[in-house]
Amino acid sequence: MKLIAQIAAYILHPLFVPIYLMLFLMEVEPVMSLYFGGDKKNFFLLILVLNVVIGPIVSMLILKRNGWIDSLTMPTLKGRSVSYLLTAIWYIATYFLVLKIGLPIVTKALFIGLIAVLLLLSAISIKFKISAHLAALGGVLGVFVWMVHFYGIWEMSWFFVILLLTGLQASSRLYLQAHSEREVLMGWLIGLASTFGCLWAIIG
Repeated sequence: MKLIAQIAAYILHPLFVPIYLMLFLMEVEPVMSLYFGGDKKNFFLLILVLNVVIGPIVSMLILKRNGWIDSLTMPTLKGRSVSYLLTAIWYIATYFLVLKIGLPIVTKALFIGLIAVLLLLSAISIKFKISAHLAALGGVLGVFVWMVHFYGIWEMSWFFVILLLTGLQASSRLYLQAHSEREVLMGWLIGLASTFGCLWAIIG
């Protein structure tokens, strides 16, 4: 059971979930699926991997080397706020970089939602520990709820999969004693509210 929980924590790590989400949306979201084709899709994915996965990992390694965090898993509050803020800066830099390729408004709004999640996590983590793993999955659900609201697209399988993954991740965080039930729930709600709220406010 512990091994399964650890695997879930790594596969569904907050650094990777936005990449999975973007890949999914480039296939099914009406505007993004039309816009991202061929070279544009490959270029965008390359930028994402370099800037929102590798960049934050390098930042965390530097923080660990300089004693800002004790471990890359950040089991305590130490350094969590700074780590989330640095990741948000990577997202902001990426957002302005990829604007040059003329992103559709859905992608822009989603980026703003993800940046909002990270800034909220950074602010809250000054005093309180919260689950970034569940914030990431809550953010995914927020996007799906917005798609239902805006397009009227209802795919039960999407919700079933994300709820299953959310349950698996929440259970793994609790089993590993990485978070309390409150920290898991608050992370999930922050992710859900931030992505849905930004998409709704910017697009409708």
